[in-house]
Amino acid sequence: MSVIRPKPPEDPLLVAPAVLSTVEAARFEAVRAAAMADEIVRGPERILAAYGASRPTSELFDWLTRARRVRESVDRVVFVAAGAAHHLMRLVFDTCCHPFHNDLDRGERGGRPRLFFAGQDFDGDAASGLLDLVTGPSAAGRDDLLDRFGILVADDADREGSVRAAMQLLEPTLRDATHGEPGDRLVAVPAAGASPFGAAMLLPAAVVGVDIVRLLEGAVAMNARFAESPPATNPVAFMARPVPEARGGARLRCRESGRLASLGAWQEAIGGDVAAVPVVDVEVTTGEPRRDPLVDPFGVPWHVRSTRGREVAGVRLPRLDEHATGQLLQMLAIATVVGRGLAASAPPEH
Repeated sequence: MSVIRPKPPEDPLLVAPAVLSTVEAARFEAVRAAAMADEIVRGPERILAAYGASRPTSELFDWLTRARRVRESVDRVVFVAAGAAHHLMRLVFDTCCHPFHNDLDRGERGGRPRLFFAGQDFDGDAASGLLDLVTGPSAAGRDDLLDRFGILVADDADREGSVRAAMQLLEPTLRDATHGEPGDRLVAVPAAGASPFGAAMLLPAAVVGVDIVRLLEGAVAMNARFAESPPATNPVAFMARPVPEARGGARLRCRESGRLASLGAWQEAIGGDVAAVPVVDVEVTTGEPRRDPLVDPFGVPWHVRSTRGREVAGVRLPRLDEHATGQLLQMLAIATVVGRGLAASAPPEH
């Protein structure tokens, strides 16, 4: 076996050309110049640069270290969040982890814990079921690693609504199990804003084995395309105005893969006031599988069957992995900045 590790693929997203008039292209150029200084755009590159320059003191090193401590402490993690933070982590978990991550045993998961979600649409049955999960008879009788659970909470400061309810349910149970000293089994991070690349996503993602460095590298690659591509072929320009009648930009939908089911919900959660203006639904498709392709009895690859031979309708991910997901998340995050800039600079309607 070769000791040389192959470099993971870094193929770009395929995005349809934007339909822009000369005036619209000029407005996009003006807004792009301002957007390049926004923290949402600069964040991923800043995080990676700090990690490379002073690794032990960087944010990213701290998140990776904390994630390792959580992994070594528990076999089940409950991620408590609502709104954008919930949809974002669900999307990253579904696209970057094994499709049946929670059904694998700990060895097959590489020592990473299972991940469960609470705090979004948290009804009575979900609350009871979650208590069943964390207070089973085996957990009450011994302190085996496989019986331990921990909590990661995207804390919104006020802990309102379902996030607060979930914490009121879970935290006393955890403190009872740890004699009031949960340590690394209870971790709170700031709730996510419009930028996806903060602790609310990167820390829980690292806990379950997502390569968060590659996620950030995908985001940086999208930044480069945003900075360098002309408006007609700029992915962010397409998201901001894919067709003339869509003044509010594109709303992504994926009927091909359930692993992208949270995409539209997260996009709407970060869209804010931009979502109030007209948008057009754009289909998202995926390319080759992350693993060796399967073929049906007739020799047709399953990923070809799933697309039904469709061409790129709007956005195509080369595959569902960290680099492609990082590109996608950053494209949508930048589009919120550009969309607000375009809305603010729009000429008055007569």
